[in-house]
Amino acid sequence: MSGRRVRAEAAPKISRPLLAWFSRYARGYCRRHLHAVRLAREPRPSEMGSRPLIVVMNHPSWWDPLLGIALANARFAGREHYAPIDADALGKYAFLGKLGLFPVERDTPRGAASFLRTSRAILARPGATLWITAQGHFADPRLRPPGLQAGVGHLAHGLKDAWILPLAIELPFWEERTPEALLGFGDPVRVERGASRAPEAWTALVEERLG
Repeated sequence: MSGRRVRAEAAPKISRPLLAWFSRYARGYCRRHLHAVRLAREPRPSEMGSRPLIVVMNHPSWWDPLLGIALANARFAGREHYAPIDADALGKYAFLGKLGLFPVERDTPRGAASFLRTSRAILARPGATLWITAQGHFADPRLRPPGLQAGVGHLAHGLKDAWILPLAIELPFWEERTPEALLGFGDPVRVERGASRAPEAWTALVEERLG
C-alpha cells in the first residue's frame, strides 16, 4: 500500500451520464468476451422495497465487478448502487469514483474502519444497494465455507431494517474458447434489529446462504 490516508465517510456522488455510458460498456464487454451469462435464480427486488440492500458476492475473478454492474441495472433498476474498491486502484482510475465506487485501504484497521463508516452512510439512504466481494481476494468458487471477511457481519450488526442478498459466481470454460458466467442468488437474509445477533453469527449465516 502507498500509505496514503483514506477517509471516506459519505456516499460518493454518482454521475448519471457516466454511469449510463459505463453500464452500456459493461454489458457490451460481457457480450463480446463471454460465451454466455446464465442466471440460475432471479432476485425479487420488489419484495425488498426501498430498504437498504447488501449484495454479497464471492470473488472468483476480475469479471465480478463488471457482472455486478450489468446485473445492477438489469435487475435492480431504480436503486442507487455503490461498491468498495482498493484505494490504490481508484487512484489510477479516478473516474470509477463517479460510478459509486469508494476507496478502501486493504488489510489495515484504518481501512476497515473507513469501509464501515462509508458503508453505513450509504445504507442510511433509501433505496441504496451496496455490492461487496466479501472474500476480499480472488478465491476458488468451490471453497467451502467461502471464507468471508468480517466486514459484512459488522455491517449487519449495525443495521435495523435491511436485506442481505448472496450472489454466487463461477466462470467455467466448458467446450468454448471463452468462459460462461454462471450466477445464482441465494436465499435473502432479512436483517431486523441487527444488534440482536453477533457480527460473527451474521457472517456465518451469510456464508451458509452463499455456499
